[in-house]
Amino acid sequence: NWGASVYDLRDFFYVETLGGIDKLENRVSGATAFIEYPLNRYHAVSASVGIQDSSQQFLRQTVGNAFVYDTFEIHGITGGFTGEGAKTVIPAVATAKVSLRLVPNQKAKTVLRQLTTAATAAAPPYADVTVEYIHGADPVLLDVSSHPFELIDQAFREVEGRGTVPIRSGGSIPVVPALGSGGAPVVMAGIGLPDDRLHAPNEKIGVAQYLNGIRVFGRFFELMGSGV
Repeated sequence: NWGASVYDLRDFFYVETLGGIDKLENRVSGATAFIEYPLNRYHAVSASVGIQDSSQQFLRQTVGNAFVYDTFEIHGITGGFTGEGAKTVIPAVATAKVSLRLVPNQKAKTVLRQLTTAATAAAPPYADVTVEYIHGADPVLLDVSSHPFELIDQAFREVEGRGTVPIRSGGSIPVVPALGSGGAPVVMAGIGLPDDRLHAPNEKIGVAQYLNGIRVFGRFFELMGSGV
């Protein structure tokens, strides 16, 4: 119930941070252009992993959650006896691992404060709640019209035969917001495929993708060094 209660309060984080529901709706509608390309490939991916609902609305929401919208996830819950067999134990402590993906105009410190407030309010009065901050960073929106982006697109076209597709995505690389907010043209370009299962126990990367990635980034640095 605690997890569901905190999840229901997620809009509180975003609306308060952004200053109102109008700004929240404008931000979401302004980002939908980033959904169209991955939406096309998710039809095949959803079928390959056994997802039953392949409706346009479901896929659009799934792709939006993966690439565009701010998110709140519970990754694991522990407490009491979790070993094999049965044991009548009343847990004294329960923990949950959670993360939130932020979007432009949000601040990590503000959202952390809001999460702490929401978690405390959702707990029963006899429970003590502690929110431990592990790591994070402010969000950043990179300029995909910068010259380095043009060069990485050219490198992909020369090596892979097709260019890049700009998308929004979550990540935890604090140096990127630090550089991006300072005006540096940060380039984030991947070589993986949708079925690589990032962060999963059976995460992979194809050998061909790995070797072509070396060629792509090698060509990118050549272009950067040539001054074209």
